[in-house]
Amino acid sequence: MRRAVVLAMALTGLAGAVFLFGRSGGSDDGPLSAGLPSFYGQPLPVGGTATAGHVRLFNEGDEPAAIERVRLLGVTDGLEFIEVRTRLFPQEPTFIGMLGFPPTDPMYSSSRSLEEQGEVPAPKTFNAAGEPDEGMQLVIGVRAPRPGVARSRGVEVTYRVGERQYREVYQHEIYLCVPAEAFGGDDCPGSRHREQFDDRSANPIR
Repeated sequence: MRRAVVLAMALTGLAGAVFLFGRSGGSDDGPLSAGLPSFYGQPLPVGGTATAGHVRLFNEGDEPAAIERVRLLGVTDGLEFIEVRTRLFPQEPTFIGMLGFPPTDPMYSSSRSLEEQGEVPAPKTFNAAGEPDEGMQLVIGVRAPRPGVARSRGVEVTYRVGERQYREVYQHEIYLCVPAEAFGGDDCPGSRHREQFDDRSANPIR
């Protein structure tokens, strides 16, 4: 299932947070889909943290999908992967990204660990296009330890449906632009940093 790509911009405490998002499948032809290639860019102070919420998993199968591992791929210039937590929707409102981790806004602070809530349910309701209404939002905590543009190319999700294991790679990029005052308006990440990634991966620190 595919839709047109949408470009959105929003303020989350610092000007310049940029989001590009959509819907489609992953790389291993499993039942989970998570969006067209997208990015979340956020200006931050040195050592600042952010929460990326632009990865939303939709189960297009008939059985629950149990997430076993989440990694960030193409990690560049020191981006630190703090933790991944989860939120289910439409029971809870979703967000694209925000300053700080974990989220402190009461509307978005109800995330749970993968151990507590790691199953993407099989959908029960669908929209007019036949796409699932239910799904799981990944709440990804990241940190920028030094000046520059800390970034990652995508998110790898390993999960199991019954006895079969899948590994999906979703092209959802993250950019943390440090220090914030050096990146005004929509200049995070800036064109020279787009699609420039090292061949490194990162597991959550905690």
